[in-house]
Amino acid sequence: GEKIIKVCDFPDTERFKISEGKYLDAGYRYRHITIFFIPVWNYDGKWCGYVGDSGTYLDLKKTTLDGLAASAGIKLPVTPSLPFWDSYGGKLLLLSVVIVFVILKKRVFPDL
Repeated sequence: GEKIIKVCDFPDTERFKISEGKYLDAGYRYRHITIFFIPVWNYDGKWCGYVGDSGTYLDLKKTTLDGLAASAGIKLPVTPSLPFWDSYGGKLLLLSVVIVFVILKKRVFPDL
């Protein structure tokens, strides 16, 4: 699947207003691989213009976003931080399930 997150808020001024009365913010778009709704791998991350909901974005380069941020007196991070669940939580849960499965297999079902 694909996910878009807001990295930084730009001011809600006319300079950052786009069509439909929405405002532009700095965003990051990435894809992830899930197993039973558990994110296990993130890839193909790109900066974008976040428009206000998870399905809409503007295809903007990091340099363009840096220029917009500088005009608003904001500094964007070099790399955005992804939500904990997407970065580590899913991997920890999947690892825990595998460990529990191995322990159960050895103790409860040793003949399998």
